This record gives sequence, C-alpha cells and structure tokens, in this order.
Amino acid sequence: MCVRLRRMDKVVEAVGLHYSSDPMGASNRWSAFFCNDSTSVSVRYAMMDNDMMKVFRFHPESGQPDFASMPVSDSYGMVTRMLIHWMQKRNPAFTKDSILRTGKDDERGIRIYSVLEDFRPGRFEKSQGWFIKRIDDNLITTINMPFTVTIRVLPEADRSDFSAYFLKEIAPAIEVDNVMVMNLVPYEKIVDCHESADGSRDRLQTHSFVALFLLVNVFMGVVGTFWYRTRRRRSEIALRMSVCKALIYALQVSILNCHKTTLLYINSNTAFMLPP
Repeated sequence: MCVRLRRMDKVVEAVGLHYSSDPMGASNRWSAFFCNDSTSVSVRYAMMDNDMMKVFRFHPESGQPDFASMPVSDSYGMVTRMLIHWMQKRNPAFTKDSILRTGKDDERGIRIYSVLEDFRPGRFEKSQGWFIKRIDDNLITTINMPFTVTIRVLPEADRSDFSAYFLKEIAPAIEVDNVMVMNLVPYEKIVDCHESADGSRDRLQTHSFVALFLLVNVFMGVVGTFWYRTRRRRSEIALRMSVCKALIYALQVSILNCHKTTLLYINSNTAFMLPP
C-alpha cells in the first residue's frame, strides 16, 4: 500500500507509517527508562518508519546521524534533546553516550544513535522527551498490530474535499490483499480532538478571556483617570485659556502699534528729505 502511495508523486509528498505513535495527537505511548539503578524517567515512545520524518519534517540536530541510517534493531533508538535533559535532572552524569535501560536488570540496554530536534506534541504544549524506534517493511509484516499510514499531500493537490476524493478515487487503487483503507481523517481534526480531550483549548479560551478582561479594565482605568482629572481641572484649564487668549490679544496689539510707529518714522524722514 505504501509503495503504491509513494508512486503517486503528483498528489503525495511523503508517506509514513507508525504504530500508535502519532507525534501530535493522542495516539502515542509512554515508556520508562532507567538513568541509574533506582531512578527512572517516563518518556514518549514511538515506533515509526523513516518516511514519518519526512511527513512531519523532523530533523536531527546539527552533526547528528540521520534517522534513515539507524539500524532497525531493539538496541538503537533516536531521542530528542529534552529526553537527555530529563535524564540529566535525575542523573547529572548522563550523556548521549550513556545506555538507556528499560529495567533495573536490563544488561544489554539501548544505545542512543542520534539526537532529534525538540518538537511540541501540541500547539499549547511544551517540548517533551521522545524515544523513537525505527521500523521497516520486514518488521511490519511480523508485528501483529494495527498500523496507521500518514501522508503529506502536495500543496497544489490539496483540496477541501480531499478525504472524500481519496476514498473514492485513490483508495481502491492502493488496496492490497486484506489491507484496505478504513478511513481518512485530516490532521487538523486529529489535533482539534486531542486539544479538546486534554483541555488545552478550554484553558486557552479561559486565559484569553482573563487577558481580555484585564486589558479592558486597564483601558477603562486610563480613560476614567483622564476624564476625572480633566473634570477637576476645568476651572484651571479655563483660566489658562483666558490668559492665553489675553496674551495673544496683547501681542497682536503690540505688533500693530509697532507697525504704525514704523510707518510714521518713515513718513517723517521722507518729508524731511524733500527740497524746500
């Protein structure tokens, strides 16, 4: 199915597959890793193939190996920088080269192959610690678990009724044997459902209402203070306006008198210079 989807390069940009490992939804799991003999840290655990990185445009940190080069093995995994930060809070000696252990008696452990850039699982959530295990087609056929296919549609191929179009036109062409498309849900709806379920949207609306209420109160306070001080100083303002008007009038009279005096002086000089 995924191979057939990837061939539709005029519609699909990337096709990823995962097992209950939705990076930005409610469909993901938690797992505990021990950073020493007695302390464990719970992190998000994901199982996905290489193309999921392309779907969500995740990238390793600068200088770190790419996810595609990581062996498909239980002994390796990719983690986010936040996971290492959480581990270091419990064990300051923990580094990227340290071994992750799933239990106190786990002698083999898991090596950190690469460090992924931090990302937020939701629009209103902080970055969290993630452990990502790589899977491929061979492992997919041996695991008896329902899997989810996530696709990134090309911008020019996207449309408002893409879900209905996909189920009607594309789904019949990609179904193989007993593998069939059950439903196609836009990712915006998945994120909305997740935000509604965990209360993120309600908290945002509450915070927005409180912030708006405080801004309105500040605005009314500034306007009320200005109006109150203006009312109290009306007599002073009227006096200042009267004095200002009188000064302007006096200045106008003074300028006019100076003008007349200058004209008289010029006329007298002119008459004095006339011949007898």
